[in-house]
Amino acid sequence: MDIERYFLTHGQALKSVPDLTAKSLRNWSEQGLIDCQHEPGRGNFRRYSPLGVIKLAVMHDLTQLRIAAPSASEIAETVLHHVRQFVALNGGFTLDPIPQRRSRAAIWRVGNSYRVSINTAGWCDPHSSPTARIVLEINQLTVETLNRIRNLGEDERAEEDEIQ
Repeated sequence: MDIERYFLTHGQALKSVPDLTAKSLRNWSEQGLIDCQHEPGRGNFRRYSPLGVIKLAVMHDLTQLRIAAPSASEIAETVLHHVRQFVALNGGFTLDPIPQRRSRAAIWRVGNSYRVSINTAGWCDPHSSPTARIVLEINQLTVETLNRIRNLGEDERAEEDEIQ
């Protein structure tokens, strides 16, 4: 499955990022902060890629920590570069269990902007970056989000079986 192909619906994107609201998703889309395919006009639906949903998960985590959505979007773009490499090196959607090697994104504020440092060794040296920072477990977030996306089809088939 191609992580950059747009096939996930609005509802599926919401199911893939726990606690993300439809209002936030719609606002971020309208502000151009996230990447989705959308034909203008009434009744035309937005479609999201798995990579875009991973970006939503990163943004959601950051906005919950009071980082403004535009800044969260920029940080997420930096993280996505690493996510693309991580997924390619670990077999795409077959990421299970989470690889032992951890990757972390250390994020700290400098003036009115944020700095991001990706550490693929899986640790952040407390002496090499400021103490006031956010650390995202990139591999874990990626695997959990991709697993939720992969399970969407199974959940929908189970709901159909219950109805019949």
